Amino acid sequence: MYDIYITYKDKQDREFLERVKTEIPAYLHFYNMLSSEEIKEGRKIKNYGAARKDPFVMVKEGEEVKQVFYSETGDAINKLILFLNGKA
Repeated sequence: MYDIYITYKDKQDREFLERVKTEIPAYLHFYNMLSSEEIKEGRKIKNYGAARKDPFVMVKEGEEVKQVFYSETGDAINKLILFLNGKA
């Protein structure tokens, strides 16, 4: 089982991911970077990859980081979906 940590600013990114069906089971953890309550935890997630842009995605299995997806290098959300469907 994967834990997936996602920082976002666009509410549509979160809504889209909540509707996506994937082959790999995962728990999604969302951090709204525009929310004063969630920004501190979101920054911790982004600091792992020294990311600046949102969305940023970190996939963990237990305590081990398996994969990260950066918006700086392309579409992090679509790359995550491909990963969860075993295509990346």
